[in-house]
Amino acid sequence: MTRRQVKYGFIQQGGDGDYMFEQAPQKKVKLYGANLTWNMFYDSHEGADKTADRLARLGYNVVRLHTLDSMADWAQGIFVQNKSTTPQLNAARLDSLDYLIAKLKSKGIYITIDIFQLYDFKEIPGLGNYADGAKSAYLLPLLPQALNMWKAIANTWLSHVNPYTELPLKNDPVLIGVSPWNESLLLNMGLSGMTNDLRGYMLEDFNDYLIAHGKSAITSFPSNYWNAAR
Repeated sequence: MTRRQVKYGFIQQGGDGDYMFEQAPQKKVKLYGANLTWNMFYDSHEGADKTADRLARLGYNVVRLHTLDSMADWAQGIFVQNKSTTPQLNAARLDSLDYLIAKLKSKGIYITIDIFQLYDFKEIPGLGNYADGAKSAYLLPLLPQALNMWKAIANTWLSHVNPYTELPLKNDPVLIGVSPWNESLLLNMGLSGMTNDLRGYMLEDFNDYLIAHGKSAITSFPSNYWNAAR
């Protein structure tokens, strides 16, 4: 595989707010991209070659890599389900992803990622009783332990050295966009579908806040943000 860099290096924001290439600041950047998701990353190397070639022929210069942290049986992502607060990478899945990223890079195609979407906290002590599955993401802005897990997940993935590019993703100009987590969290959370432990924790924490500010405690939350009194 040719290991050439993305042609013009990192994409940066110019003084006028437009994006430009690090090594060609006179060039305005126009991004035209596609979305790859679920099992689309985990093909053979030959399959990844074909995918990258096809995207390049279609004129794409950026690809969003989505659902990489899925732990569903039918869509195993780059992390292994475990009971540890130390994230563990799935070597086979990660190799497929590493190769695809390197191949995209060789075609001059940048990537953008979500750090967290479907990582499952169900086996993590102190978190699994509050949420599991796709609802795990709702814990990130609520529980310090969940946010610490997010930091560990981000560091584990972004610091991993891709053997095909010889760079960790955090230092690779192929990466032009990082979403901390997929979509809004609290705005989408349906509290009625959350565990009793989480509802109790949130109610107690919010009442502590209200009392500290001289306000009366409440006895229940609305089912979701959109039903709250304005």
